[in-house]
Amino acid sequence: MLKLTQEQYDKSHADFKGLWSIERTDWPDWDAIKERYMGKRTITHHGALLVEGVGLEITPNEPRPESRKVYLREIGQALKAKLYEQPNTHLHWVAVIGEDSVQPEPVKEWYFNDALIQVGIVEGNGEGCFVYVHVQKDRYFPDHLIALFRIKFLCSATHVFRDAADVFEFFKSKEFLAMTRNT
Repeated sequence: MLKLTQEQYDKSHADFKGLWSIERTDWPDWDAIKERYMGKRTITHHGALLVEGVGLEITPNEPRPESRKVYLREIGQALKAKLYEQPNTHLHWVAVIGEDSVQPEPVKEWYFNDALIQVGIVEGNGEGCFVYVHVQKDRYFPDHLIALFRIKFLCSATHVFRDAADVFEFFKSKEFLAMTRNT
């Protein structure tokens, strides 16, 4: 007995699956058994024709985990908490680029699960340095970056490299991956 999910059956090539619709007048007991075959789904497997209920079982698909929206503000708060856990952090603030932090509801969503993440450092004009987090949504166009976060650290450019490494490590962490898994 071959067991397939509905999704597996649907993915099979049309040349190898179908519905039984031919009356078999050459079978002597066809009238007695025709309800086992007529209108049933079929598939060819290793050269044999399998019929649903006779060698073939098609089960419903496994329920998929419900996708939920993950907002960049939520990721920023988790990043901020993770950075404050680090000893001697120089973190001042974390901001979502393109979103005002006083907005009551977050607006920008995370939908970059297969993107490349880049972390860059910029020395500020006054005190401190900025770390920017970008995603490269399309691997084949490295110049198409989407800015996600701006993070201010109150330290010199020499010290900010350790903090930037912590930012990068957050985006590889199990916590971050679990947060964005079903988006």
